[in-house]
Amino acid sequence: MTFEHLLRIVENSSASDWHCWPDWNAVGRDCGREQGPNHLRCPLRDKLCVYRPNMNISLATDVTVQADFEEPWVQYFSDPRASLVAVQLRYCDVIVHQCGSVAVDGGRCLMPLPQVDRNGVYQVPRGRLPLARLLFELHDSNGAIGDINTALTRARVAVV
Repeated sequence: MTFEHLLRIVENSSASDWHCWPDWNAVGRDCGREQGPNHLRCPLRDKLCVYRPNMNISLATDVTVQADFEEPWVQYFSDPRASLVAVQLRYCDVIVHQCGSVAVDGGRCLMPLPQVDRNGVYQVPRGRLPLARLLFELHDSNGAIGDINTALTRARVAVV
């Protein structure tokens, strides 16, 4: 399977195609011993989602990269708290793609990390929307905002 084929599969999927575990604690290659031989430290993942049609494909919302993420666009949500997280696309448990996303509205939904153009306008390239849509659907548990387009409009982030 090529990377492009894998990405197309993921981008064309819907939230119902995925089985997700919140607060997933992983014992794997990135675990290590701390404080002596009997202490095992394992990273806490926010969420692990496995693609139902092909269990070799998974998405992991990794540990928080920056807990107190502050940019003007996150203030347009009812809860202005936001954090920057790493999202990993995995194939056979190998990370094949990683991107930064922002948990906004107090962590209730996940949005793509926008770029800032030379005029100070926050923007997301149109090509990133399919993956952003899926991540938003997988993490917007209460459906309060609606969809990724509504969230981007609320945040005053342009799609270019």
